[in-house]
Amino acid sequence: MKTKNLASALEQMIEETIDKGWSLNLRWLVRNDAKWSSFVQYLSHCYRKIGNHTQFLADTEKLLKRTYAYHRLSQHQPELAEQLIESTRAYAEQLQKLPAGVLTLVDSTGFSPESITDLLKDKTSFSLKAEDWSPSQLFKAESEGMRSLVGALLKVREIDIQKTGNSDGTSIAGILDMWVNGKSLLEIADKYFSNEEDISKRLTECCRMVYQTITHQGSWGFSALQSLSNLADAELPSADKDAIRSIPSMIYFGVPTVEAVLMRSLGVPRSVSVHFGDQFIKNEDKENQLPRIQKARQWLDKTSSDVWQTAVDQTGIAISGERLQQAWRIITGKV
Repeated sequence: MKTKNLASALEQMIEETIDKGWSLNLRWLVRNDAKWSSFVQYLSHCYRKIGNHTQFLADTEKLLKRTYAYHRLSQHQPELAEQLIESTRAYAEQLQKLPAGVLTLVDSTGFSPESITDLLKDKTSFSLKAEDWSPSQLFKAESEGMRSLVGALLKVREIDIQKTGNSDGTSIAGILDMWVNGKSLLEIADKYFSNEEDISKRLTECCRMVYQTITHQGSWGFSALQSLSNLADAELPSADKDAIRSIPSMIYFGVPTVEAVLMRSLGVPRSVSVHFGDQFIKNEDKENQLPRIQKARQWLDKTSSDVWQTAVDQTGIAISGERLQQAWRIITGKV
């Protein structure tokens, strides 16, 4: 299904390219139209899997025949089908020249080879020491590391972070900091979208930024930058490595700790997830050999309404612990 969807999109992209009077130069297209990224990533993946330049050139038509778009083109516009074959072979010549490791990064990041090479050329602008990737360092006010990482992502075509309201790169870093540290959407809106006088519109703009850009594009982008930063080779304690690996999830869920991410993955509301994560640490059975997520699920199932009430009291949200626990049970299908 995924290949068929790519094929349908490919046919439309080819038509749009021809209508604009552009040639099927894949290297140029991917730098000028982000929609072509998926196709060149597909070619890059095939090239890496085949592992032989001559064999890839010989198999080009066979690879393209897997796509519905090529099938239709070969029937109705054979000259375009031939152009696509030649364009793919020409692009393979560029793939052959890529530095070692780039094709592997294409698969692990979801970025095109062009985006990867551009980032690697400018790696010094976002290259942080391993300890500077610590969530406590990254998600703090005026973090230089956060600003440099966001600055790198703003240049990536696939991420395409849209600037909303008065959110330039510095503001996006600030929004990330507030979001991960548990600030409410209203607090974020008041600080970074204050140019909008109407509160409902201000909140709408804020929600669009947080849920369309920060949680999805941000978590994806930070995961990709971690792949480019070789953090797996860093000499750090295992707990620190776990925290760093959890940063994309912290961005996605809007929480600042590994345990809070665990709680959010089990449906615990964001407003009380840090409290529940802390309580789980205190009560975790270290001798239990079950995976940690299963232990956390069992612990949550056994928590009393008093535990939920304590969490509510500490966060000041306007709901009783019993009602919040009941809502959590309903949302997670336990009722």
